[in-house]
Amino acid sequence: MTQNEQLAHDGYEAVMRGELEALEDLLAPDLTWHWWEHGPWDCHSREEALAVIRERVAQRAIGELKEVTEIDPGRVLVVTRMRPDSEIGSEDLGLPPGHTETANVITFRDGKVVAMHDYRTRAEALAAIRKAE
Repeated sequence: MTQNEQLAHDGYEAVMRGELEALEDLLAPDLTWHWWEHGPWDCHSREEALAVIRERVAQRAIGELKEVTEIDPGRVLVVTRMRPDSEIGSEDLGLPPGHTETANVITFRDGKVVAMHDYRTRAEALAAIRKAE
């Protein structure tokens, strides 16, 4: 496992255990976090991101970790499976009924998360990365 994969994995596991202070140390103060459809829900700081994460933890809406893969230096793909006990279902997110996976591309700089971008699927995340290259 690469250093960035380990950081992503450990940060995710800390969230699942409710240890958000560990995550706070991992996130850069000027972090940006974009959903697959940009809007007012996007986060533009560590504080905004932590507020959303706290809310999602309370809703059991943080999915189960399925994959952590460094796709290129400094970027890690995280794929999660939606929890069956989540208060937020796929349809609440504008996804088709029964859709169970989402993906997030995390960008690291100097051991800190500086950007996160959510995608509907692993394939969508990889396609966006290829398009940006």
